[in-house]
Amino acid sequence: MVDGSKELNINQNRRTFFYHSQATPVAKQVMETELKSRFYWVLNENFGHSLIFMLLVALIFVSHVFFNIEKEVLTSFILFTTYLIGPIGFVLNASQPLFRGKIAYNKILDLKLINDGEDNCLKTVTKTEKWSSIRVENLSYSYHCEDDFEFSVGPINLEIHRGEILFIRGGNGSGKSTFAKLLVGLYQPQEGFFSLGYEKITRKNIHWYRNHFSTVFSDFYLFEHILDSSGELAQLADLEQHLEKLQLTDKVTIVDGKLSTTNLSQGQKKRLAMLLAYAEDSQIYLFDEWAADQDPVFRHYFYTELLPELKNKGKTVVVISHDEHYFSCADRIYKFDSGLAEIDDVSYVENFHFLKSSA
Repeated sequence: MVDGSKELNINQNRRTFFYHSQATPVAKQVMETELKSRFYWVLNENFGHSLIFMLLVALIFVSHVFFNIEKEVLTSFILFTTYLIGPIGFVLNASQPLFRGKIAYNKILDLKLINDGEDNCLKTVTKTEKWSSIRVENLSYSYHCEDDFEFSVGPINLEIHRGEILFIRGGNGSGKSTFAKLLVGLYQPQEGFFSLGYEKITRKNIHWYRNHFSTVFSDFYLFEHILDSSGELAQLADLEQHLEKLQLTDKVTIVDGKLSTTNLSQGQKKRLAMLLAYAEDSQIYLFDEWAADQDPVFRHYFYTELLPELKNKGKTVVVISHDEHYFSCADRIYKFDSGLAEIDDVSYVENFHFLKSSA
């Protein structure tokens, strides 16, 4: 839940499936174990009290028979000891649930999965088909890094047209990944806004907006279950074909929409993450340096086969990439530099490929 929080926040179907099929059964198991442990705790506590009283009886007997202690002294000691058992036990028992509750509440806050006070996180989300572009206007975001250094992204103005392949390029630390998290709605812009069609995105509809995306971030999390566009376990026939193209048939099998294993290398995990995103059949795809961990064969497949296939299906694809050899696969290219975005010079890209091929 923690490692996959980005994917769970973006995908409503994934979040609902995870809640009902994975989190809820574990929560019930925890509850049953908790009840059993409390039962044995109460038995142990009562046995302890009984043992104390038995020791007091033995003390009275030994004191009276062997030491001849005065009754007044012995009675005072017994009453004082008995009186202290109650208050001490009450304080200990009363403080335990308070501390447990405080710890549990802090853990919930740390998960960052609370739905901004709303209770609709598991309701069905209806996606819109009435949009032609995503507009980003004067978008800005900043945060503090180490040594009081502040990194800022923006102001950014750009438009992503529906059905196009858009590449984003730039050096490390230029703001590409931060912009990607802003674009999918994981970060809230501090200034400016973005809109899907004519719908301006705010805190009230951010969850609706996120569900139009499927993503594979550079720090992705790989889930075991493959879900389709309706949130059910995928039974798509072409998944096996894609698994074969990714050369993973000897590593992984798909049974009832579940991967047989996720214990793979980083590059293989990334291929499976892309397969999960493909099965979701979302309107917009975002790939953050997907090809960085792949060999030339899968890099070529990604740019020359998968991206055109998604475009032919009417999907909008945003790709963060350093692979200059494949910049010609993009309809448009944006370049990020120190948190600012500008349209890259297409003639430069064409000339770059011409010079490479000539060389």
